[in-house]
Amino acid sequence: MLDALEDGRRNVPVLELTLGEVAYLRWEEATGEVLQMWTAEPLRRQGIMRTLWMQALPLGVRHSAWRTDDGDAFARAVGGELPPRKHA
Repeated sequence: MLDALEDGRRNVPVLELTLGEVAYLRWEEATGEVLQMWTAEPLRRQGIMRTLWMQALPLGVRHSAWRTDDGDAFARAVGGELPPRKHA
């Protein structure tokens, strides 16, 4: 559970798909907005996060406006609706 987010929301129910210490994808349950995604450095660019993303789509996950450069590249690669980007 996240205690506080940048926009002031607190105790946001979070859903997570994880592959242990390999990768994880976290998103806000109510809105589906991605909160955080991570893949271990030596395992990046092998389709691991794309696989987690595809598994999360039926659960309502959606791209966040707060995207890093890497997150923006990922969002564009997997497609879907992209809100205007706010730099993270």
